[in-house]
Amino acid sequence: MVTEAREVGAATTAFRRLLAESGGQEQARVDALVALVRHNVFAVTSGADSRLHTLTDAGGESATPLFTGEDVMQATALSFGWFGAGGNLSWKELGAREALHQALSQGVQFVVLDLGTAYATEFARREVDSILAAQK
Repeated sequence: MVTEAREVGAATTAFRRLLAESGGQEQARVDALVALVRHNVFAVTSGADSRLHTLTDAGGESATPLFTGEDVMQATALSFGWFGAGGNLSWKELGAREALHQALSQGVQFVVLDLGTAYATEFARREVDSILAAQK
């Protein structure tokens, strides 16, 4: 069931702008990832153990989508058909550091931030590993 998402705050709006302006530039991507670990993210979950939802492409590579807000998460879930029986969506809000650790522990090759938006950004496992190791 699509519910009304909380209003997006100034920090989230600024972070989304940072993603949009990164334009694939390596240093800007690193800056965005460093900034991300200080924020909360939203993740669609599945299964009894509430594992983070993963997507797998035809080549067998998997990715975990994470979202900067409920608004983007719900819009993407609607467009990808992730709502379950009765229109329910299983999700949780958690610290980005924890979400990134969980994604990597599930064996994904990529983390995609704000999938379905013009500023969606994909981070490879090695990039996430590197940032998490540097910020212990």
